[in-house]
Amino acid sequence: MKKREFPYYILNGKEPVGTNDITEWGKCMEGKRHVGNNHIFGIHISTVFLGTDHGWNSDVPILFETMVFGGYYDEYQWRYATWKEAEKGHRKILLKVIHTLPWSLLRMTKD
Repeated sequence: MKKREFPYYILNGKEPVGTNDITEWGKCMEGKRHVGNNHIFGIHISTVFLGTDHGWNSDVPILFETMVFGGYYDEYQWRYATWKEAEKGHRKILLKVIHTLPWSLLRMTKD
C-alpha cells in the first residue's frame, strides 16, 4: 500500500479533494455526504462519502461506502473510490436487496 499524501478528504461538488486541514474536513463532514439513501420494507440502504481513506490495501483512496441495515444483506458493506462508482454501486445494491424480498411485497394489486 502506498502512503497517502492527505489524511482527510472533502467534497468539491462530487469530486473528492485531499486536505490536511481538519477544520475544513469537519465542515465538509457536516454537509451533504449521502450519495444514495433508500428505505424499502424496513431495510435501509445508505451510500455515503467517508471523508477518510478506507482503502488500506488499495492503490487509490477508497472514500465512499454503501451499507445495508436489515434484511438478508444486513451489515454488508461495499466501498468505492469515486462518487460515480458509489452511485452505480448504490443502485446495484438496491436491486440486490429488492431481489431478496418476497414477491408478494413487490406485487401491485388493484382493489
